[in-house]
Amino acid sequence: SPIVLIDYGAIQDVLIRKGEVWRLITACLLHANLLHILMNLICFIFLLSRLERTYNFKVLLGIIVISAIAGIIFFN
Repeated sequence: SPIVLIDYGAIQDVLIRKGEVWRLITACLLHANLLHILMNLICFIFLLSRLERTYNFKVLLGIIVISAIAGIIFFN
């Protein structure tokens, strides 16, 4: 339910403005159901296995974190 997602860290504009900026990260880690988790895992496997040949772990982690935060900021 939406209430549970907000309790676990989903995006809530009012709470972010009150200083709960950690929601920009935790919202990226929440998943609606098992299918959602599986689809994300499949995408990560295909994309990261290709990018891993070019970039090291720290660079990939930075790309993932920045992409997640940018996605929340621009598409919310």
